[in-house]
Amino acid sequence: LFRSKEQCQFGLKTSIFKQDKNLIIFSVVFAPSQGDKEEILKKTKEFIDFRNQRHPMNFPSAGSVFINPEDKKTKEVTRAGSLIEQCGLKGKSIGGAQISEQHANFIINKNNAKAEDVVALIKLAQKEVKKKFKINLEAEVQLIGF
Repeated sequence: LFRSKEQCQFGLKTSIFKQDKNLIIFSVVFAPSQGDKEEILKKTKEFIDFRNQRHPMNFPSAGSVFINPEDKKTKEVTRAGSLIEQCGLKGKSIGGAQISEQHANFIINKNNAKAEDVVALIKLAQKEVKKKFKINLEAEVQLIGF
C-alpha cells in the first residue's frame, strides 16, 4: 500500500509508523528537490563529513539510540550521549554489543551482537541516567518483540 509523505506524517521523531505498530516500511521512493547542483553536492559532502567525524561509522549500528531529552519548562535540550558518557558507560560492552567509545548515543555491533545484548545496554543506560540525573531516556529506536 503506497503512502504519501503527508500520509506518513513524518516529523523529527515521529510518524504514523511509530503510532501504529502494525505498519512497516518495506521500500521508499525518493524524489529529490530542484536546486543548484554544486550547492547540493557541497551540502551533501558537509553532512557526510560531519557524520564520519562524529559518528561511529566503522561498525554496524541502528544510529542514535535515544532521543535527546528536553526540559519541559525551559525547553533546554540535553544530549543523550553526554548523559550516558557522564555515567561512565562509554565503551561498556554486553555480549557483542558496545556503547560506542566515539559517541555514547550509539550502540555498535562489535562482535556478532544479539538483540538481547543491545536491549540490555539500552536498559542499563536508561537505569544509570535515571539514577544519576533523574532523567528518563526515551529510546529513539523501535524495539519489536521486547
